[in-house]
Amino acid sequence: MRVLIVDDEPLARARIKRLLLQQPGFHCVAEAENAKQALQLAQQHAPDVMLLDIEMPDMDGISLACQLESLNPVPAVIFVTAHAEHALEAYRAAPLDYILKPVAAERLFEALQRVQSQLVAQQQVKPAASAAQTEKLNYTIAGVTKQVCITDILYCMADDKYVRVITADTTALIDQSLNQLQQILPQHFLRSHRKILINSHYFHSLHTASDGRTYIKLQGLDEKLDVSRRALSNIKQSLQLTP
Repeated sequence: MRVLIVDDEPLARARIKRLLLQQPGFHCVAEAENAKQALQLAQQHAPDVMLLDIEMPDMDGISLACQLESLNPVPAVIFVTAHAEHALEAYRAAPLDYILKPVAAERLFEALQRVQSQLVAQQQVKPAASAAQTEKLNYTIAGVTKQVCITDILYCMADDKYVRVITADTTALIDQSLNQLQQILPQHFLRSHRKILINSHYFHSLHTASDGRTYIKLQGLDEKLDVSRRALSNIKQSLQLTP
């Protein structure tokens, strides 16, 4: 499993790296000393999990974790910090775990095993053949299994425990998380918001409203889809839009 360590303290990074060497199957692909560097390395190495310190200069680990939602695939997050008081705020970024320093080997491996179990579960969630191979997603309505062609999907939106998959003529409810769908769908599906995944093949235009909010319009769709500040840079880069 590919691990990216993010901490502004060299000794803290070195300790975690030593602990990883004790456990077969876990490999540190890179280490970063700040959030900006971490984002670049995450895009380059596509880690399965990122071990994030919270208190760092420029951008804290919680804000960094929220920005990771624009990546494809989205890495799992485990916070590693000396500050227990950040726990409540940290969970808004939906981490898989929260470990206090000094890091105990057993506690770290327990958290990493949870990530490994999640990755296995995500592989099982994929249809017998991946969606990229079948080009269709299955969903159930009134006890009847139906299919929607991936090429017809305009966007997906998280809705409580389900994801609404929108095409030009239908709405399907998929019993998976948006992160799981992003793992299944082709890479031209981009995260524009923590709750929205768009099919960039239907991109029409990007707009800024008078209140400063940014939104996307898709071909054949009147609805305006929100673009978060965290996702905006990745959207512009992926769609090759000028700043």
